[in-house]
Amino acid sequence: MARVALMTVGLLLESVDHPLMQDFVDASEPIFAAANVNSGFIERSLWPEPDSSPDWGEALVPKVFQGELNAENRNAPILSLWKDLEAAYAFAYSGLHAKALRHRREWFMPHDFPGYVLWWVDDNHIPRWSEADRRYEILCQKGASPNAFDFKHPYNAHGQLVQLDREMVQQYMEQPNSKS
Repeated sequence: MARVALMTVGLLLESVDHPLMQDFVDASEPIFAAANVNSGFIERSLWPEPDSSPDWGEALVPKVFQGELNAENRNAPILSLWKDLEAAYAFAYSGLHAKALRHRREWFMPHDFPGYVLWWVDDNHIPRWSEADRRYEILCQKGASPNAFDFKHPYNAHGQLVQLDREMVQQYMEQPNSKS
């Protein structure tokens, strides 16, 4: 059975240790804790955790940020695995994560590139950061495809355009841990 890989990207206005980023830092741990108990969540690797298990590989700064001053200290990507598209969507747009999204202009540089990329992986496959970077480049350069897509243009594991199952999304959103 396939799983959904999701990499989110963003360039913080300041480094995470800057006082202006304290609200972002304070919001992060409760959001991660909510993900950890979400029934649709499988696993995640935070950048830059080289010793995380399983081996997600060496973290990379996405090419869209490589020309930015101090991008490495302001890069805030997350690579995660989800049971299905609906679980990832429900978590992203409900609960604590949805509340945090409302503050993204206070924390992140404005941009005209995608804020995330999704793709399907085999059940026993752990995506690596280098793979996520390649998928993100595909989405940035060519738009949504079965190899790299977003929630507006989702594909199923067979490479066909689909619509999210709104009933499944609602079921995930109604879970107690997603209401925080």
